[in-house]
Amino acid sequence: MLFVKLLLKTRKNLGGRNSLGRITVRHRGAKVGKRFIFVNFRRRVFNSVGVVLSITKDTIRSSLVALVFYRKFGIYEYMLCPNNIMKGSFVVSFKDILTEKSSFWVPLSKYYLNIGNSFLLQNFKIGSKVFNIEKFPGHGGTFLRAAGTVAKLIQKIIISSTRIYIAVRVKSGKLFYIYGQCMATLGQCSNPQHKKKILKKAGTRRNLGWRPVVRGVAMNPIDHPHGGGEGKTSGGRSSVSRWGKLTKGKRTLPLHRRLKNKRVIKRICFGSRLK
Repeated sequence: MLFVKLLLKTRKNLGGRNSLGRITVRHRGAKVGKRFIFVNFRRRVFNSVGVVLSITKDTIRSSLVALVFYRKFGIYEYMLCPNNIMKGSFVVSFKDILTEKSSFWVPLSKYYLNIGNSFLLQNFKIGSKVFNIEKFPGHGGTFLRAAGTVAKLIQKIIISSTRIYIAVRVKSGKLFYIYGQCMATLGQCSNPQHKKKILKKAGTRRNLGWRPVVRGVAMNPIDHPHGGGEGKTSGGRSSVSRWGKLTKGKRTLPLHRRLKNKRVIKRICFGSRLK
């Protein structure tokens, strides 16, 4: 298993505490694996073919990561590993609009459809499956980075030569409008079997940084609205949080927050008639 030492980073484990030592995130604590692999989501090397040297698991990510070496520049970098890619495969990134006069067509045309290539969204064909999508040009991939995630390009909306929007549909059925100048990676994110992983014992979850969760009915009245009472009780009221907010069914997010993401166009209801 090949690692590049300069691309291994460490981060301080705060355990859900702030600089004053006060708990700001409940049920978090000490965990193992403080070192992690620095993945460059911006793909700093463009118009150059890289070879995948190794595929490994990172301590803080659900997906696998691949070490890519660009021989032309002598640069190593890690990228999110797409599904079904193998050691020795070739990947390439291109950040310009592809035309017939582009230098990409002739020397790199045989690598054009390789899984793991990164291009602008407007350069992909309709129906392509992508992941690791940028939400804003140049900000790096921030969308669909978890294990097994994938999106499908549905439509291209051309407003002008510089304003192109791409309709992307994710697995939940939501449609997103994303700028055509944003980068994306061809394929599906690796390790789709991650959702079937069984932790097997409580110690494994503790090693991941999660501390135990105590039931409200087992607390005192000063600690939780469900606490107190003689013997075992069910709380005596509707299920609420520690701060008295309903936990089953009631919407807790304000309307302006729910409508904030204007890129979500609609949710497609598969298998039922749309009214």
